[in-house]
Amino acid sequence: MPNNILEELKKQKFEDFASELENIEPEKVDLTQIDRLIALVEELDNEIKTIKIIVELDKLKWECFAFTQLIFMNEDMMKNKNGKKLNVLLTIKKIGINGEGIGYYKKKITFVKGALPDEVIVCEIVEETPKYIIGKLVKVKRTLVHIE
Repeated sequence: MPNNILEELKKQKFEDFASELENIEPEKVDLTQIDRLIALVEELDNEIKTIKIIVELDKLKWECFAFTQLIFMNEDMMKNKNGKKLNVLLTIKKIGINGEGIGYYKKKITFVKGALPDEVIVCEIVEETPKYIIGKLVKVKRTLVHIE
């Protein structure tokens, strides 16, 4: 949805602004043209703020989606029968200093080599200590998209 809004604004507001700028001759600028340009800039600023809000809401929607998926899918994946390693769903938040993806499982920092920020992944828990978890990337389920 944000892509459609951006395209519409680009077609309408930004083209209007660009065409008005093209029609201005610097040596013949009057106060009316300057006032009109100031009004256009303010409109564009408001539109950009609206787009940022929409993008943040969309990002929040995907984070909520990932969180609910984490809750429901972890219930099935956490069945650790016969001593098998545990697979969990994880949202990668950032990159660590060694290039590994960092997420959180049960409020414990989890390092996963090969995972990237904004990916929702399935990882196998390889090692668990009181302070951190090391996971192995099994599958990338979804990549969250940011629009700026």
